Amino acid sequence: MNYDFDVVIIGAGGAGMAAAIYTTRYDLKTVIFTKDIGGQAATTEVIENYPGFESVGGMELMQKFQKHAEKTGTEFRYEWVKQVSNIKFQISNNTSPQPSPMLGEGDDDGVASSLNPSSPDTGSGQVRRGDDGDSPLGAGVGGVSGFKITTDAGEYTAKVVILASGMKHKHLNVPGEERFEGHGVAYCATCDAPFYKNKVAAVVGGGNSALEAVEFLSRVATKVYGIVWDKEYQGEPALIKTVMASDKVEKIYNAETLEIKGDTKVKGLVYKNRTTGEQKEIALDGVFIEIGWQADTEWLGDLVETNKWGEIIVTEKAETKTPGLYAAGDLTNIFTKQLVASAGQGCLAAVRAIQFIREGK
Repeated sequence: MNYDFDVVIIGAGGAGMAAAIYTTRYDLKTVIFTKDIGGQAATTEVIENYPGFESVGGMELMQKFQKHAEKTGTEFRYEWVKQVSNIKFQISNNTSPQPSPMLGEGDDDGVASSLNPSSPDTGSGQVRRGDDGDSPLGAGVGGVSGFKITTDAGEYTAKVVILASGMKHKHLNVPGEERFEGHGVAYCATCDAPFYKNKVAAVVGGGNSALEAVEFLSRVATKVYGIVWDKEYQGEPALIKTVMASDKVEKIYNAETLEIKGDTKVKGLVYKNRTTGEQKEIALDGVFIEIGWQADTEWLGDLVETNKWGEIIVTEKAETKTPGLYAAGDLTNIFTKQLVASAGQGCLAAVRAIQFIREGK
């Protein structure tokens, strides 16, 4: 079968671009489908824990990733991936590949023998496995498999897919949030704080992301409200110290945000004291919601196994439950959500994908 790409990578954060650097250096035709460059890292004002960079802007570092990936031959397409499906092509002597039903229907694990119909198998329909004896390398008895990727601009085929689309912002799901998004409700202080010069803003959240947003906003806004669910901030001591020292920041603890109000743009925020039940409204110009991130994996369906947080469960080699489908970065059950860890896992996914393709030829 003639595939459009050897490797399709979904997401252009640290994991996705690191993976692309490896696959392209092995002369595999690689494309990254993405809606932006850099993901969460690009929204971080300053990164001080990435090896080799004592201090670097998040966007600056991600642009270096992109430049490196482009230099090795990665193609970037700004398309939204809507669906990934596993396909199988039957091969018989002197005939062209013919599509057959999706793997996994009627099979215990969706895998038969080998990507290469001429390579040895067990003769019993069992999965051919890697040298370690537990990594599925096969794709289907008598056939080759791959993936169909559907975007908002078209359909493509690939031998392997690496999922690296990161996390999406958590929402408060309160009245006014959706209505005023882009009109006073924001999720990225690094991106939008400059619009609030000499204005009043609130940051909802109690962790590092919220602390960073408060600190950044306090440089330009006349006043910043810190709306914190718990009785205190939970984050890096240095960040907490900086926020506590600012005379522009008013901290409101044990606070539950109830509503964001306005007309054509945000005018106020209503919150409730979780201890007393008392409700108050504060006048302001903008609300930054920084309550964390969640994995965006529901759309993948049965192709992956997820934990209770929606994170994709992967092996130490970045393998998912579907052969040829890998995942790396923050959308996986990786132990720590750090850029350096995501980039490393992107490397693992790429190396495993390279092995998969080579062993399947």
